[in-house]
Amino acid sequence: MKVMSRVALNQKDAVDLCIGAGILGTGGGGLPDFGIFALQEILKSGRRVEMIGVEDVPDDALILCPAGVGSIAPSPRIEERKRLRAEKVATENNPFYVALRTLESHLNKKAYATVAVEIGGSNTAYAAVTAALAGIPFVDADPVGRSIPEIDMSTFTIHGVPIAPMAISDVYDYEIIVKKVRNDKQAEDLARAIAASHGGGCSVVCRPVEGRRFKETVIPKTVSKALGIGRALSEALEWGRDPVQAVTDAADGFPLFAGKVSAFEWEDRAGHMWGSTTIDGDGIYSGKSMRIWFKNENLVSWIDGDPFVTCPDLICVLDPTSGRAITNGEMRVGAKVDVVGIASAPVWRSERGLEILSPKRFGFDIDYVPIEERAVRR
Repeated sequence: MKVMSRVALNQKDAVDLCIGAGILGTGGGGLPDFGIFALQEILKSGRRVEMIGVEDVPDDALILCPAGVGSIAPSPRIEERKRLRAEKVATENNPFYVALRTLESHLNKKAYATVAVEIGGSNTAYAAVTAALAGIPFVDADPVGRSIPEIDMSTFTIHGVPIAPMAISDVYDYEIIVKKVRNDKQAEDLARAIAASHGGGCSVVCRPVEGRRFKETVIPKTVSKALGIGRALSEALEWGRDPVQAVTDAADGFPLFAGKVSAFEWEDRAGHMWGSTTIDGDGIYSGKSMRIWFKNENLVSWIDGDPFVTCPDLICVLDPTSGRAITNGEMRVGAKVDVVGIASAPVWRSERGLEILSPKRFGFDIDYVPIEERAVRR
């Protein structure tokens, strides 16, 4: 009989994981500081946060996917929701746990484990926190390898794994079961509508999938990748090394740009934060300008008006002193930034992958060119 190997996360792991996941979150994916807070509160409560590998999932196991849905734009409603989430985070009133139990009841089956909807500063933590509250592990995997603005941008979609039934809950004490949807886009629209009308966000548990199909679908070891990036950054800061270089090396990334934010324009619309960041270059980039378009996450970039790195590859804006991600909800004019690019998972470069996640999906008449052909490692 195969023995399942579980990795127990500690308080420092919580920090490294969320900071690393925040970098892979490409400007979205939730705030790393809230992910750290949530995981550390769970650990303080005496619960265990345990991670298993994709290979440890039995073929007949039920895996569920917690997902935070909503805009990352700053607003008084978001601040109120943060406060309420913080109060409930380590309790059985945590809305992700409520949604998990609601979906389990509808399915009449208990979950074996959870998996993150994406790699991001708090969305990855939500899978771990929900699992810990339920007394089950979470899986070292996700269906994206980064953060994305829409829940249907997923390898589950590529492989035809249904998103419904799904359960929706949140800090305002509602519970909703969506038994059936026409397609993933309809599920996304429903969740966004609920988020927009109830404090800017909601807690979703979706994608009930059996282990056999799950193992054929997800991208393995993405949580370990985030944890490794966070650990490399922590060590660099401890030893006085360049934090951005440490992140770039750990992520096998590309230096893309560095400079000062000269313009930051955004709006909160239809459950997303939309906008663009303009960076005036300095050092070797002096005299050049980079613009990054985002829909929660950074998705398309230009240098001096010419298309540069785009989704599905990752565009990560970092603080040059701390090496940490600057999310679009935190971005400010005048900030000094470094921009690092990371290659996407190979599945996103397939024909079907690019239909779901590419500049054309967002209305840009720009062909995807792999980051390896756009950027140079130094």
